[in-house]
Amino acid sequence: MLNLINGSIILTERCNLDCPFCYEKSRFQSDMDKDTVVKVIDFMNSHYIHFEGCKRNIMWFGGEPFLNLETLLHGYDHATESGYNGTHGIMTNATICSDEILQEISIRPNLQVQLSWQGIAELQERFRGQAEIVEENVKRFLELPNNIHIQIQVLPQSVDLLIHAVTKIYKTMGDKTGAIEVRPVPEVEGWNSKTLTTLNQSMSLLAKRYGSRLKRVWFCTNGHFSDELYCSPGKTFATFSPSGDIYPCHRFYFLKDDRFRLGDINSGFVNTGISMDLDRMHRYCHKGCETCVAEKICYICPAFNYENTGSLTRTIQQNCDVNRAYASALTPYINQKPQQQELDIRDSDDDVTLQIVKIFNNCVDSINSISDDLKKIKDQEYFDKIDWRNRRF
Repeated sequence: MLNLINGSIILTERCNLDCPFCYEKSRFQSDMDKDTVVKVIDFMNSHYIHFEGCKRNIMWFGGEPFLNLETLLHGYDHATESGYNGTHGIMTNATICSDEILQEISIRPNLQVQLSWQGIAELQERFRGQAEIVEENVKRFLELPNNIHIQIQVLPQSVDLLIHAVTKIYKTMGDKTGAIEVRPVPEVEGWNSKTLTTLNQSMSLLAKRYGSRLKRVWFCTNGHFSDELYCSPGKTFATFSPSGDIYPCHRFYFLKDDRFRLGDINSGFVNTGISMDLDRMHRYCHKGCETCVAEKICYICPAFNYENTGSLTRTIQQNCDVNRAYASALTPYINQKPQQQELDIRDSDDDVTLQIVKIFNNCVDSINSISDDLKKIKDQEYFDKIDWRNRRF
């Protein structure tokens, strides 16, 4: 049975934009109603399991979530009334920003807002549209007491303006609490040696200039690495569709492949096969990750892999190339744990005992390391044999 810590709720599949890089290719004009959102919240609460140090979060997702504002507010209030003690996050394209929306968000302090914005008008107009409206709305959102984060998608056709765009975002945010998420889009055409080099050089400069204001730099400097960046779809995370169906994550849902449907809010979890596979999966099921410079800070997305290669654990070379260019610029900020100080036994009266203890500890570390390596190999072999396209769960 799935033990939920976090989840996303797709309030609507409708969207007023048609961004060329969006993975939501198969959208319907469907909205979640108030009765369904109540059942979703109750379902999430009944399947919640507490892990020390893990914070609960509900992601209010779309489409464009503000196209279904009433259900969002109804679900938020029901979660609060039912004792939910985590945070809420809403992801919006910032094209819709009425006085009512701003007022409703401002009275819900643990609702964080992530705005998708390309920073400068040239890029916004080229890849999203409504540049003037969005910039004005971004400034209005930044006046709220809530945490406001801004995400910029990076394409090969825009990477030459990345420094300019992030600088504009940084200056617009000012002292406002919130992070800037620079998110390359690896599946689009145009990534080559030139654009990858520009991405790497731009991220190096931005990391030096703006430090931990960039989300991924903050991850690095605070020790949030590989396993924590692997979002655990179908393990501790699930997505709820407008009709109440359950999928491992929103990206799996938009594949529109019923084999990845875990169940629904009325029947519960019924597809245990995919749950078992995802539960066993970890980042080192992906061959080559353990020796990659991007190992600690790249995104691992099984749904992306399946869409592009037909396998949950194999990715496209271009995805690796983009992640390496991006991550290698940030590796200087990885907060390495201090090396354990070598034990000085030269002046000890009990030097033989100390040497034995030291040798024993080294042996234990070696055995654990070998055991981990064997498990990685075994899991890679298991997942490598699966024909995911024809697999029946």
